[in-house]
Amino acid sequence: MLKALKYAYYGLFSIICLLINSAIVFLPVIFFSVLKLIIPIKSVKYHCTTAVQALASFWVSFAILVTELFSPTEIEFEQNAELRRKNSYLIISNHKSWLDTLILMLAFHKKIAFPKFFMKFQMFFVPLIGIVCWALEFPAMKRYSKEYIAKHPDKEGKDIEMTKEYCQSLSDRPTTIVNFVEGTRYTDQKAKKSNYSHLLRPKAGGIAVILKSLSGKMTGILNTTIVYENPNQTLWDFMIRKTKKIKVKVDFIPIAEVPLGDYFNNANDKKTFQNWLNNLWLKNDKYIDQELSN
Repeated sequence: MLKALKYAYYGLFSIICLLINSAIVFLPVIFFSVLKLIIPIKSVKYHCTTAVQALASFWVSFAILVTELFSPTEIEFEQNAELRRKNSYLIISNHKSWLDTLILMLAFHKKIAFPKFFMKFQMFFVPLIGIVCWALEFPAMKRYSKEYIAKHPDKEGKDIEMTKEYCQSLSDRPTTIVNFVEGTRYTDQKAKKSNYSHLLRPKAGGIAVILKSLSGKMTGILNTTIVYENPNQTLWDFMIRKTKKIKVKVDFIPIAEVPLGDYFNNANDKKTFQNWLNNLWLKNDKYIDQELSN
């Protein structure tokens, strides 16, 4: 009973901190987002995006402060190269829950350009949230099931085309794009179809489009592996202080070492790139296994 009350208190405290943090930036974010939407002047849009990203960065800074002051969670960040905010990166990461998004924002905060997460297309229609995500230049994916594609073959490849259009529309500034290459959150049911112990099969199409569209802009890939001491951690567990330790391992891969080739026109290049990604994921899987066994 006492433990349940303790967790309820922690949860309430976290929600209050979240509301205070969001309330501080809410009106300015909405103001600049609407301004960006209604004024068709490129320079105005650019500065509005800068303002919204600065406010979002403040929100993350506040969350980090609360975490450091009140949370027992230890977040260990390991990297194999120096990261720079003036560079553009593609982050690829495993994905288990909404907590991953927060952890990536906390781990990479002010080390690189503010991360832009791929989100479901439907999120753009959520009041207020949609316009803020648009102002932050978050990319949207409209995924179709195999059954839907079978009935509507004209929709095949549309998600890839949307990704390409998004990359071409990015403002001229350092960019960090986050792609959960497994394409979905990890579940035990989905894991049964996987060749890995802790990960799902990675999908190469989305990141191939990003790398191809931004080939002259991307510095490299940040191959990121998130390891939770308890693999079944959720965002709520983090908020009620059940999460004790999280490790974020980052391997920088220079763009010159990525074997993209002519992915979209050459079957051998496409296979080579997918195999490269599969092997990368196998290394990540072994790393998770090693960390969990320690």
